[in-house]
Formats: sequence, C-alpha cells, structure tokens
Amino acid sequence: EKIKDRWLDTGDCASEVHDNPTTLHIAGRADEVQVLSTGHKFAPCILEQTIAKLDGIADCLVVGTGLRRPLVIVQLKDSYPADALAVLEQIHRGLGPQPDYLQVAQVVFADEPWTVENGLRHWKGGVNRREIVRRLTPK
Repeated sequence: EKIKDRWLDTGDCASEVHDNPTTLHIAGRADEVQVLSTGHKFAPCILEQTIAKLDGIADCLVVGTGLRRPLVIVQLKDSYPADALAVLEQIHRGLGPQPDYLQVAQVVFADEPWTVENGLRHWKGGVNRREIVRRLTPK
C-alpha cells in the first residue's frame, strides 16, 4: 500500500490553505520532474508551493527542463509592481538556502490571467503547465 504516516500517497504535492488549515491545496504532481541541462532533477511543485505564498504572487510556475537553472513564470496580484529584480530577490529570500543548480535565474511575468477560457488552466482548475511554458517561456 501507499500509506505514509497515515496519509494516502497519491503522488500529488499539497499544502494547507493559509486561512483554512482543514483544507488542502493541490499544487501539482510530484512526478512532474524537471531536468536541467546540467542533468540535475527537481520537482517544481515543491518550489512553487513556497513561491506562491510570497507577497504579491498570485500564481507561479517553475520551469527548468533544458535550462542551466530554473526560471519562474509569475502572475502578480493586481497591486504588485512588476519589478523583476525585486521579485527575484524576494523569491531567493523566500526559498532560503538552495543548491546552486536550484537558484532561480530569471522571472517572467504573465501578461494575462491563467484561466480555463484562455487554455492556461485545465477544467479542473490546475495550471496547464505545457501551454504556459509554450506561451510564456523566452525562446
């Protein structure tokens, strides 16, 4: 069985909802592993959970496949200024000490909301990782 510490291991990354500790937020699949150009592997949902809790961040997606170091695509809350350096510094502080290969190298701002209607969310509400990466990752 896949029971760990009295929890069913579904392969999902989840965290408690900030203002309602009896509710879980499913952030993504633990098997959405990214492989950096250096060969290092990491699960983006672990970083995404931490980054999504930072001030001014409405949503985020960490991308690493084929890159030397990860980049973060962020959707800012309405009143938060789009200052890439300030957001990158906040992400580094929020994530704390990380191995060099996991140090986020770049922030990309999403210029439209992530909705089902524009294809950036699945009908169940989760982010459409493939489509967000296709549209928003710098070439």
